[in-house]
Amino acid sequence: MRFCARVLMGSAIVAWLAGPVFAGGQAGPDDPVARIGSFEIGRAHMEVQLRDYWRRTGRAVNLSEPVRLAVLNARIDRYAVVEIARERGWTTDPEAATERARIERKALMEEYQRRFVHDQVRVGEAELRDLYLRMNTRVRASHLYARNRAEADSLYARLQAGTSFEALAEATFTDPTLRSNGGDVGYFTVDEMDIAFEDRAFRMRVGEVSEPVQTASGYSIIKVTDRVTHPLLTEAEFENRKRDIEPLAIDQQRELALRRHLRERIGAMRFDEAVVERLWRLVGTRAPGEEIALDAATRASVVARDGRFVFTVADYLLEAALTPEARRAGVRTAADFRDQLEGLAFRRYALGVVRSHPAFDSAFVAGAIEETFYSYLHERFDRQLQLDVRVSDAEIRSTYYAAPDAWQSGVVVDLSEMILTDEDLAVRAAEEARSGVPFADLVRRYGAPVPSAASGGRIGMVPLAELGSLESELAQVRPGDIAGPFRIDVNRFVVLAVHDRLASRPLTYEEALPVIRRTLTEDRISRLRTAILSEARARYGVSIDMNLLNSLTIEL
Repeated sequence: MRFCARVLMGSAIVAWLAGPVFAGGQAGPDDPVARIGSFEIGRAHMEVQLRDYWRRTGRAVNLSEPVRLAVLNARIDRYAVVEIARERGWTTDPEAATERARIERKALMEEYQRRFVHDQVRVGEAELRDLYLRMNTRVRASHLYARNRAEADSLYARLQAGTSFEALAEATFTDPTLRSNGGDVGYFTVDEMDIAFEDRAFRMRVGEVSEPVQTASGYSIIKVTDRVTHPLLTEAEFENRKRDIEPLAIDQQRELALRRHLRERIGAMRFDEAVVERLWRLVGTRAPGEEIALDAATRASVVARDGRFVFTVADYLLEAALTPEARRAGVRTAADFRDQLEGLAFRRYALGVVRSHPAFDSAFVAGAIEETFYSYLHERFDRQLQLDVRVSDAEIRSTYYAAPDAWQSGVVVDLSEMILTDEDLAVRAAEEARSGVPFADLVRRYGAPVPSAASGGRIGMVPLAELGSLESELAQVRPGDIAGPFRIDVNRFVVLAVHDRLASRPLTYEEALPVIRRTLTEDRISRLRTAILSEARARYGVSIDMNLLNSLTIEL
């Protein structure tokens, strides 16, 4: 994974008015700030949008009239796209029906998690102290990876029988680095690994090997090989950091609680192994995309039970059809199928429980589903624009030869990166690098376990323009320089080693071809989008109450 600086960019919003602006009288609590077609944008809705915009743009933007109007116009355009989608039949066709069902499941699962798991989590002094200690500790570990529980159990059994950790890593990993280093993932600290992996590793002693640990991507057998803790941890420092680390502590405890809950609920289900086996034979032998035709009796067969909850073959087929194709494609063995089946059974169980809860707010959830569905329609609109725009090779050739010197490579730098999660550590690592300590050694000692760490931090040739906000910081670097540390996220810092620098040069036609195609395509899409939305705003009618917009009080 290449390092890519996160750039804080303002919203590229076209602030035009294709309808009347009215002054309005004394506004009530639910009066609309704007209207387009069948949509009204109310006071509360607009206050939320302005607050979110202020946060996204670094909390430094003055919410002046032009900014407020730009944010409002972005919402008007959003609903103009929905009206266009309705006209084109995009809200009721099979693709939309499938997407809406997926969105509904996601919203209901989030409601289930909040109501039955997250709201039960409490974080006290002990949890905060433990997290603070972990944040000042770096653990080094190796692991063995398996896609499913059956494979993980097999690996663990071989370990118990005497096969070495290193031999199993060499036999199971396809990545050459992990094969040769015994599955070593290097040093890591809080929030750098899957939470289940992290939590288990921090609870282990050096030299200890865990049983299989379920992560978001499969299972890991973990071996802790080293632990380094900051030697000076004072009570005053803990008190200063306590409030800052509480949100992370809550997030981590909620995720761990959710995974425990999932295991407990699935463990309580009784699966009919004969039905599971028959279903796998059907699923495992079908061609990609092939429908499974079953008689009524087979569809009614019960796969799993838990009290009054019953999960049938028909339920499985529906839930599987509403699972993204990429996940379905990952089912290659009976063990993979069992893992997927259990997950879908839990989802079906949770959907029923949350819908029948006496405090279930159906109107609130329906609103969330609708807004997410509108986002899907917006993405579909953008996809259609991509299909509608074509740039010919003749246009590209003409553009290039009209001004060949305009197409330059830009400065390119050969870099290594070291990603760190502690600012003081990042400063120390940069100082050691400047003093002559080999950069790759520092990456292994201090760096977060990002993919580039396996190659000593090397990321290769990177156009300076691709480094976003760091472009100006690196404009004058030379080979041999150590740059940084730079903050790239709330708790992420990067130190860069510059190995080489290539000056900008004119691009050949072959080199410029993809750049020109992308530039012309993006420009044409932008102009087409503007034209379609302008026409839609005029057709559906737009009205804006500027007095109400400017009177909104935003609690920042």
